[in-house]
Amino acid sequence: MSRMVLVAFLACVASACDGHGSRTNSPTAPTPAPSAARTFQVHLTGIVTDEEGLPASGATITVYQFVSGQTSLLTATSDASDMYEVTFSTDSRGVDAVAVKGGYEQTGRYIRAANAGPASQSFRLYRIRRITAGESARVIVAPDDSFCGDDDHAGYPYPWVCRTVRVMVSSSGLMSAEVVSENPGVSPALEIGSSHQFLCCSARVSLQVSAGEEILASILMGATASASETFTLKTSLE
Repeated sequence: MSRMVLVAFLACVASACDGHGSRTNSPTAPTPAPSAARTFQVHLTGIVTDEEGLPASGATITVYQFVSGQTSLLTATSDASDMYEVTFSTDSRGVDAVAVKGGYEQTGRYIRAANAGPASQSFRLYRIRRITAGESARVIVAPDDSFCGDDDHAGYPYPWVCRTVRVMVSSSGLMSAEVVSENPGVSPALEIGSSHQFLCCSARVSLQVSAGEEILASILMGATASASETFTLKTSLE
């Protein structure tokens, strides 16, 4: 399944609540497993919370089940105690799962599933945050935040984790965005997306924008990071 097809699906899921889907957190189907690979079932459980650790009941968790070269979708909903559970089959080394809820950015995680039986994955959802082009935002990215970038199927499947800030454009012009780390030893990057363009992955980007556009700016941190880092997203509009 192509990345763009999955982007469109996730945009539809998110639009039921907010009208936008995040290009940055959209998974792609795993590389087809060898025909001799065994198929096994995994019972996945976990919790869904917001950034304050409070239950995020009513979130939809979608698992991209992959069997015999075919991807299918399984869904579950977090209950009043923020728990969810779903059983999926797979013949690959793992699956993508995405949690969405109205008013929050979606969060995607890669779930390793080498053996049958129980597995656990929790999700943290962040409320949608908007700034106007020309403003700045301070953002903390944690190692267990949403995956970003394309699945490269080598080592850790996604190269980045990220947090997203939505930039509202008040007038047409050239918008520039830059991300700066408070830790000089960390090199961040940006993934910028809109309805008609997509740019990744440098620390500074410029793009032509139109009045009324909403630009999704995702601050990227290496997926192998072991600690949270603080970044500042700076934007300008000429």
